[in-house]
Amino acid sequence: MIFLIAFLSLIGLIVLHEFGHFILAKRFGVKVEEFGIFLPPRLIGKKIGETIYSLNLLPFGAFVKLYGEVDQEEKEYWSFTQKPIWQRVLIVIGGVVSFWIISAILLSIVMGLGAPTAISDEENENLVDPKVQIAAVAPNSPAEIAGIKPGDTIKEFRIKNLEFRIDKVKEVQE
Repeated sequence: MIFLIAFLSLIGLIVLHEFGHFILAKRFGVKVEEFGIFLPPRLIGKKIGETIYSLNLLPFGAFVKLYGEVDQEEKEYWSFTQKPIWQRVLIVIGGVVSFWIISAILLSIVMGLGAPTAISDEENENLVDPKVQIAAVAPNSPAEIAGIKPGDTIKEFRIKNLEFRIDKVKEVQE
């Protein structure tokens, strides 16, 4: 299952990378002949406007086929090679830029949702709904005997008659 999730995530990242090239090529008026997911031979394809959107047989990556990218002889204004150098550079780095944008979006989502924070000695006034979650319980420990399980959440402590004695602390540490 983990392999499948990793594979689909990788394919998704590759498609987003190629989409970065695709969107900038379209923006600068370069004719995009084909936007394909996976590698040919083509299983299915649909032509919308001047572009064929295809799903191919070999499940490795994705691609964008730009008019004039391979054949340097093309002189039409919609050819990749006829665009100014700055536009060609932006089209080429469009895949990497798409990763930066996606990273910023995902980071914003994760930061907005929050993530578990390890307990430290520092005061943190930014915590919303502070609580302690049990990560693990030692076998035959008082916690296991009390019925505490990994994943349980401690919301409050009720302690009565707490004596702080150094010999008790050493006993607990042992």
